[in-house]
Amino acid sequence: MTVAQQKQQTRRSVASAAASQLDLFAAARPATSSAAPTRSPEPSIQQPCEIVVDRAPRPSPKVAGSLTELTQTKSDIRVTMIEDMPVYSDFDRQAVERSLATLPPTKVWFTYAAVRESFGISRATVARRVKEGLVPGIRFRGANVLEDGAVRRFDRAQLLWLLLAVRSGRSSSTS
Repeated sequence: MTVAQQKQQTRRSVASAAASQLDLFAAARPATSSAAPTRSPEPSIQQPCEIVVDRAPRPSPKVAGSLTELTQTKSDIRVTMIEDMPVYSDFDRQAVERSLATLPPTKVWFTYAAVRESFGISRATVARRVKEGLVPGIRFRGANVLEDGAVRRFDRAQLLWLLLAVRSGRSSSTS
């Protein structure tokens, strides 16, 4: 037997071994065919089988539960509104509005990195102010801030309230 023939035989045996391997959830059933079953020349294979995998669908963790649970979780979601924001002094408002006026008018969305770059406010400080409910338009479920997407972006109105909250400090903004 040549080396090429040995390699070909090895490939065939590996392929047949892989096809005969069943995973944990697979079950072998006799193949259904219209032709009459014939005996194969190999004594080890008596009847061809088809592999059928029967798996129960797993519920997604976000979708798990009944419909009433889903409606309850949607009703638990609250969004901070401008009416919920604390009252800031006119001096703080004017200072923040002057700071926003220096930004280019084409820049509409601000990520954590853009806030740090433009105003020197760390991501942790921004996240704390958001969690304290001092930025309008943020969705909460209970005390948890819900994600808006892969990256949180603040518009200019949200940035105004964020800067007011940072400028006035924790003690006066939460009262």
